[in-house]
Amino acid sequence: MSETVSLEGRYRQLASQREPYLQRARACASVTIPSLVPRDEAEGQDFPLPSSGLGARAVKTLSSKLLLGILPPGHPFFRLTVDEKTLTDAGLDQQSYGEVEETLASIERIGVRNVENKGTRDTLYQGMKHLLIAGNVLLFYGKKKAKHYPLSKYVVSRDGEGDTEEIILCEEVSPSKLPAEALARIRLDNSQSVDLKKNLKVYTRIYQSSPDYWESYQEVAGHVIQTSRSRYPKGKCPWIAARLIRVEGEDYGRSYVEEHMGDFNTLEVLTRAVTQASVAAARIIFLVKPNAAAKVQALEKARNGEFVIGNEEDVKCLQMDKMQDFAIAQQVRQEVIAGLQEAFLMTGAIRRDAERVTAEEIRQVTQMLEEGLGGLYTQLAGSVQLPIIDLELGYLQAEGKLPQLPKDTFKPQILTGIEALGREQELGKLNILTQALAPFGPEVVAEYVNVGELASRIMAALSIDRKGLVLTEEQREQRAQQQLMQQLAASGGEAAIQQMMGGQNGQPRV
Repeated sequence: MSETVSLEGRYRQLASQREPYLQRARACASVTIPSLVPRDEAEGQDFPLPSSGLGARAVKTLSSKLLLGILPPGHPFFRLTVDEKTLTDAGLDQQSYGEVEETLASIERIGVRNVENKGTRDTLYQGMKHLLIAGNVLLFYGKKKAKHYPLSKYVVSRDGEGDTEEIILCEEVSPSKLPAEALARIRLDNSQSVDLKKNLKVYTRIYQSSPDYWESYQEVAGHVIQTSRSRYPKGKCPWIAARLIRVEGEDYGRSYVEEHMGDFNTLEVLTRAVTQASVAAARIIFLVKPNAAAKVQALEKARNGEFVIGNEEDVKCLQMDKMQDFAIAQQVRQEVIAGLQEAFLMTGAIRRDAERVTAEEIRQVTQMLEEGLGGLYTQLAGSVQLPIIDLELGYLQAEGKLPQLPKDTFKPQILTGIEALGREQELGKLNILTQALAPFGPEVVAEYVNVGELASRIMAALSIDRKGLVLTEEQREQRAQQQLMQQLAASGGEAAIQQMMGGQNGQPRV
């Protein structure tokens, strides 16, 4: 697309292709969180309330779990791994390799701190909700802040392989926020009768200008803002058009809620029916025989404990003979709720209906449900985590905080999400191994099993840094020697100790 074509026209052209996905997103939002994808952009509008609040709780629960999975608080979500062959070719020895590892560890801490300081956690939490409901969200990860945009604010075009080619964002901005040169051009050529007292629509186009570069610029009222032009190397573009469930040949993704839309619709119908029936059943209506001795007026005016003339058979309470039908509807409703709770990892799906449920059973069911998120973690790793890591490393490099190492020396490795699930499985196997070896006793285990390597693998599965925690070979030898000397001293072998110390100092043993 050439710049002679207005961004407003291009946006409207691509918006027609986005419309089916936006309609589905609004349908999914109507049974979960209607305010997330509203029907229109009017401020202060009233949103239709779903009959059940389970959808909102389900989306919030799964969004929180996904956020904790890809961005755990207080822990790094990526690690910089070093290519040893590259370091060897560069002439770095083992000591220099250790120094590089320490430097990269400090870079990881700086990167994680920068990610937290930019408000990325709140942005990703909102982004997770949009991905679960709408299946799409636009993320901006800049040097100083992170921001998200809903599907109704942008359009996207992808190539045959599913990679992003073009993004156009539409925002409403106050004229006071626009550059002076843009306002001057609007006032000079006000052929469109632009009202500068109201917010103006600003269109931002981000596109791949060449295989190695991305470019962006903005347009307002048909005029290009020249100061808004930017150019980014491939992999360093701060605009991330993320989608959750990819369908071949489609520019937009599908949502997680859409896959369970049948259950949500069923829950809406059953909840509404049960609620209305409960309201009807809660009404208290008395029937009085036409020729009854008891008068309706006397019954209405009678106080508690007062006497009224009449027969008991003349007055009856109206009851609905629909309890069996209500029970069937309620049973189906509970089955649908249980399925949705399991799909969205809610706590109700963890406990089974029994008097006693062991903690181990809860742990196993929880782990099984977490493993079911492997597909979502895989999608988020490629579309969200890796771009954010690459961008943060690029910002650190621009600020001169990265060491001067050969190109492609270190690469980011994701430590959360699907990788964390793999480590949990490894940890579970190691725990089973230690429990199986326990009956043999510590002496037999120490004789046939490398306990140090076992401890190292357990710490690796727990993402615990070994440095300063595991004794080195020299430290173990020193500790063994000290224990031997203490045993000799306790048994009255002071002379033997002196003889041993003298031999170590190079003095002849007498």
